[in-house]
Amino acid sequence: RVQLGAFRDIGNARGLFSRLARGPLAGRQQYLLRAGAVTRLLAGPYATQAEAARACGPIRAAGSDCVPVRG
Repeated sequence: RVQLGAFRDIGNARGLFSRLARGPLAGRQQYLLRAGAVTRLLAGPYATQAEAARACGPIRAAGSDCVPVRG
């Protein structure tokens, strides 16, 4: 998976995924994980860590943060 950010407002997380799902995340699933006061937005799955790392290129080019993560 790749992490796209951590958000206090879950609506902002959903909005970002919706925007990216029309481009570099087309066909990927969103994962919203509560972590204290924030919600982590992840997308995937990817077959390998290397594939997730490569996927971050177009996501970053679209103006979003992207970090490959396990799980």
